[in-house]
Amino acid sequence: MPNLKVGKSQERKKSAIKKGKNIQPAVKAEQKSLVINPVKIIYTILILVVLGGIILYLSGIFDQPKISPFTQLPVDEFHRGADLSKLQEINQLREQVTNNPADHQSVLHLAHLLGDSGFKEEAIKWYRQYLKDHGDEADVWVDMGVCYFDMNDFDNAISAMTKGIELNPAHQIAHFNLGIVNYTMNNLEKAVEWWNKAVQLNPTSDIANKARELINNHSNM
Repeated sequence: MPNLKVGKSQERKKSAIKKGKNIQPAVKAEQKSLVINPVKIIYTILILVVLGGIILYLSGIFDQPKISPFTQLPVDEFHRGADLSKLQEINQLREQVTNNPADHQSVLHLAHLLGDSGFKEEAIKWYRQYLKDHGDEADVWVDMGVCYFDMNDFDNAISAMTKGIELNPAHQIAHFNLGIVNYTMNNLEKAVEWWNKAVQLNPTSDIANKARELINNHSNM
């Protein structure tokens, strides 16, 4: 620490004064001891830079961030793994809708739970079952599109979300999600176009703020 070095230097100076010695040679000796070989400095810096790059690479800092679409579900974030705590409820609903296929709300609830718990393919099955009788519900089309997205079936994801917009042209989440799908497909220009439309639909919403953030982060790429 700098202060400790200064303190030690002052102690040596006081000791020299007491003994009646000349201080100058001692000071010059200390100055000479501080001279460092510039070649060693360069090698040290290069080694640190290489090690730092390796650490950053292994820690995943250079990885491209993954952006997730939004669903209509009232959850804090979109779960990507199976939620084991919901399995019992899912099994009960499976039995319920099998015995009573006309219970459309239970069918929809089952589809939501399956999608939220990571069972995307089965969720799509029940979404389609529900849409046979309620094909005019834009939210359901968009949520089914998110399941397709998570299965990397981008064509069906776009088709389902576009259907949601046809039914509800002001569906902001559908516009935002279509930006996500196109971004994942490396179609950045189209993604920004969809995000701009999402902002225009409701500029003060949280979705609009998220869309602006994505536009600003990727418009100069």
